[in-house]
Amino acid sequence: MQAFFSPVSSPSLLSCLLSRCPPESPALPLLVHGAALSGCDRVLEAVLRVDPEPGRLASAQDATGCTPLHLSVFAGQLRATKMLLQAGADRNKR
Repeated sequence: MQAFFSPVSSPSLLSCLLSRCPPESPALPLLVHGAALSGCDRVLEAVLRVDPEPGRLASAQDATGCTPLHLSVFAGQLRATKMLLQAGADRNKR
């Protein structure tokens, strides 16, 4: 998964992608889930920063009901877990 995010980790490319992505885009939760699982903190931080409703992306559920917080904990991504909690991830979402 880290290889997928390598090109996206470029600050200028990431800024360009996020500037063209509307806040309600289904791509943003997908990016948050992938970054949380892979520990790509730069991508996670950038996407959480553009969340117009703090905590929404940090608590978004995928098709199986998993949140980015579930994935970061499962994968042992401590920094991602802390970032998600600071961004308002719902600790009690199941």
